[in-house]
Amino acid sequence: MNAKDYLLLFVIALVPFIAYLFNPLLSGADSYFYINQVCRITPQSNYTYFFSSLIQLFPCNIVVFKAFLFSMWFGCIIFMAKITELYDKERGVLGGLIMAGMTLFVLSFFNFENDVVGYFLFFASFYFLLKYDKEKSKIALVLSLVLIILSGLFWSGAIYWLMIYPIFFIWFLPMFVYLLFLNANYTTFLFFLNADRNIAEHTPFIAVLYWGMTVLFLYGIKKMDKKLAVSFLILAIPALFVVKLYVLCIPFVVLFAFHAIKDLKLDKQTVFYSLIMFALIGGAFFGMKTTEGFPTVSDIEVIKMAIDNNIYTQNTFGAGYAIVHHGGIPSSAGQTDGNDYICSGYVIENTFKIDCNCPVLLEGSSILLEKC
Repeated sequence: MNAKDYLLLFVIALVPFIAYLFNPLLSGADSYFYINQVCRITPQSNYTYFFSSLIQLFPCNIVVFKAFLFSMWFGCIIFMAKITELYDKERGVLGGLIMAGMTLFVLSFFNFENDVVGYFLFFASFYFLLKYDKEKSKIALVLSLVLIILSGLFWSGAIYWLMIYPIFFIWFLPMFVYLLFLNANYTTFLFFLNADRNIAEHTPFIAVLYWGMTVLFLYGIKKMDKKLAVSFLILAIPALFVVKLYVLCIPFVVLFAFHAIKDLKLDKQTVFYSLIMFALIGGAFFGMKTTEGFPTVSDIEVIKMAIDNNIYTQNTFGAGYAIVHHGGIPSSAGQTDGNDYICSGYVIENTFKIDCNCPVLLEGSSILLEKC
């Protein structure tokens, strides 16, 4: 890629975050788990030690948080383009455009969570793994392994990417066998088979929607290296059981779509500018949609009203970290074993799942406040 390609990808990556800046809040309930640590509202967590340690260096500033998320997204786009470049030196930039405009991957970078660092490190790792496969550079293989281990320290889901390493280097097969035996009652390596389906991130069979150009990449899969095709099929298994794991397949989906697109009987310039259009429109659209996910401005008003009436809130667990951020003491924050609030006093519930059926004082986009 040349300097113009890098500049183009920078602009493409920036578009959704320009739109995101118009949202005065950060998206995602779990984002506030980490924001509260940065803003010294809660102590540093040992749950995601490396990420929690990293963000201690950040100021309590929402623009800094969003700039960090942008840098992780931009880094993934660059490495995706570099990966594509391994298969076509002249058109590598198309890989970054396809990922930005034809998948829903950018949605994962609107939440201020540990996952995004793991994603970035994996894309870097995957680039060096494929570079090793093509050039047989042992340095590239070592770099890939170091980066995937670092990725796992930030996001435990990176362990699944290790499943494909024996395909590229057979001496990693004992490691794969060890991972299978590491499982205990489906709570570790095979947890996706027994994941708690009450959690939205564990919804099965939805991953395919996040992959984007499904038919197109299935057309391109037959044109790809068999190692990549088998890798995709392996990683699609956990991804289909747990939607959160859709990210495991993104680089393969992009590569397959790239090979399908470049073989279309269309003018190269037409393909290039069409992909730019998709990426720009998609980025702007999803950036603006961040104002609709929890918490919205109206959701925060619900939380503030509840706290004004009673600092000890009764609430659905999803709102817990945001309640802490605004000075309240929630009945639950982050638990996933059902609601533990009681229908007494001022109660915050999800608009889509109301258990108390008490008079509603104020309704936001995702939550509402009742007086019981």
